[in-house]
Amino acid sequence: GLAGAVCGGTVADSRSAGAVCGLDLTGGAVGCTAADAVLENCAATGSVTALAGSAGGLAGRNEGTIRGGTPGSGAPLTVCAQSGCAGGFAACNTGTVENAALSLDTLRLTGAAGVAGGVAGCNAGAVRGVTVTAQDPWDLTGLTAASLTAVGGAVGENAGTLEETAVSLSVSGGGALGRIRSLGGLAGGNTGTVCGTVEAFAAQDAAGASGPGDAAGGAVGRNAGTVQGCRVSNLTLQLAGCAEGGQAAGGVGGLVGCNTAEGLVRECVIGGEQPCTVQANAGAVGGLCGFNAGRIEGCGSAAPLAKLPQFAAWLQDGEAGADAMSEALARQELALACGSDPLASAATPATAAAANELTAALYGSGCVGGLTGRNAATGTVTGCASGAWLVCSADGSAPAGGCVGENAGGTLHGLLNCAAVRAGAAGTAGGIAGSQADGALCENCVNLAPAAAPQGGSLGGVIGVWQGGVTRCFNYGAVTGAAGAAGGVAGAAQAPAQGTLRLLSCRNYGAVTAAHENGDAAGIVGRVQAAAASRATVTLRGCVNAAPSLRAGALACGICGRLDAPGAPALYIERCRSYSPVLDAPAAAGVCGPCAAGGELWVSGCFAVYDAPGGSPIACGPWAGDAVHAQENFYLTPGAVLPPLGEAPGAAATAESAASRAAAPAAGEGGQPLFLGTL
Repeated sequence: GLAGAVCGGTVADSRSAGAVCGLDLTGGAVGCTAADAVLENCAATGSVTALAGSAGGLAGRNEGTIRGGTPGSGAPLTVCAQSGCAGGFAACNTGTVENAALSLDTLRLTGAAGVAGGVAGCNAGAVRGVTVTAQDPWDLTGLTAASLTAVGGAVGENAGTLEETAVSLSVSGGGALGRIRSLGGLAGGNTGTVCGTVEAFAAQDAAGASGPGDAAGGAVGRNAGTVQGCRVSNLTLQLAGCAEGGQAAGGVGGLVGCNTAEGLVRECVIGGEQPCTVQANAGAVGGLCGFNAGRIEGCGSAAPLAKLPQFAAWLQDGEAGADAMSEALARQELALACGSDPLASAATPATAAAANELTAALYGSGCVGGLTGRNAATGTVTGCASGAWLVCSADGSAPAGGCVGENAGGTLHGLLNCAAVRAGAAGTAGGIAGSQADGALCENCVNLAPAAAPQGGSLGGVIGVWQGGVTRCFNYGAVTGAAGAAGGVAGAAQAPAQGTLRLLSCRNYGAVTAAHENGDAAGIVGRVQAAAASRATVTLRGCVNAAPSLRAGALACGICGRLDAPGAPALYIERCRSYSPVLDAPAAAGVCGPCAAGGELWVSGCFAVYDAPGGSPIACGPWAGDAVHAQENFYLTPGAVLPPLGEAPGAAATAESAASRAAAPAAGEGGQPLFLGTL
């Protein structure tokens, strides 16, 4: 419009109007700017068309500096690129675009280009100090490519630096959003660095068909670089989601749709004055990231993140720190708000959203979590916190977790959950993770919020279905289920064919309920289950249950429910303590439940407060043969009096012990109660 190329100097306060047409690298003001060139406060209106390549509102390619200016200032501007990239300021930027404002209300991108962005289609330079706004939804229906690689409010594909940039917009596509492989409020795809603010972003196209690996995020669609210090608020994502496609690396997230193995998401915050919604019909859905195979560090909701250093200090201070944490929470010293009780919320996630700061919802197959939907084997989530949110799976057997929906072999460390969790029919749910696969690790995590599976499924205060390792994790939220297994820490331990599952030094302080007639409730692990060929070892060691109540329709146990395993796994319960004063179920035991034929149960050094008439102080049957081994286990009834340290038991305690022994047969076959150990 002004020049084919600017090789140096400054072009200032210039305006191009009319139609500009070229083959490739076509710009409304200039075709290309060299490294020493400056476009300052320039504008373009009319149309820019590249018949066989990339087009930009001001420049086709910018290697210099674009400062200020407004494409489409005062009148509409249409940028049409039939391949390559399309952008409001530049199609391709390897220089700098800075200190500018862009209104998408007067900018329309069209054509068969595969990459599009409000500021630049592709950025390998620097975009900073730019604001992008739209009063009306940004219409993307003019982008006609059958598959759009990346679309972003600021940049389509970012391989450079995108910083100090703010966007406030919504996008509409009438089904076209389903053709976008990576969609983000700031950048569609990122291999560089993104640090910006999403003041408002909405993308609603639940009917659009999506393929395996598609990704959409409030800030970045797909990240293989660094996303740091971003803030996202006033967010609404209601999309079809990522078709599972063999658990493909894609998803829908409030901040990032997919964080690849090379990606780092650090010190980002989501939430604001208006409730946020992240919703999809399929795939991995997360309040922060949909799918994570990289690193997520120090991200989440601002209020609990500020308290996270105190929790970390408690967790590093051994038993004394654990006691201090529990006392502080009992006194409500931290004043942390949690998500609303999922059982008290409205029947659908859409109507429940207004009661929480953020709602992450999945309506079909996949997984959903407050921080990430699926954490892959290479993924790590460290030092993050979910806020007063609701995480829910509204259909199917999809796992739902306050922090992670499915931990598929990765590492979770130092997480704090304040998000209420609700699983759908036959779904699994956990305060930290809905499910965890073999080889995964969950350590030093704390759940403060309620978790519920009102229609059945495995439910845990920390993990719904557990494999791998769990160490020093704490639950303070109510665990409310129906049929299936409910546990204060883990709902069900799924023993693999071989290997070892370990749950060490964990505590539960939340009430556990499994109200259905087939429901089991336990203070630490609701049930241990395994395939017929299992030869695995499951170990519970040094755990404490202090739930105010354990209530179930079938079985309630202080530490672990039944070993329901047709194979030959071995369950070791060592040095665990249960202080629950109420065990309300047809069958109850102070420590553990029955052992199925073929399994083997070892109980040693355990202690239980026990007051359940007709149950068993330590373990209850039925079991076969010599399946149960026990030594040095103790129990105390509420009326018993402990002697001073070092003295022999008094008459009352001795009588209680004798009465307990007289009431219990030597073997526990046929469903009879059994007392194991000495007082």
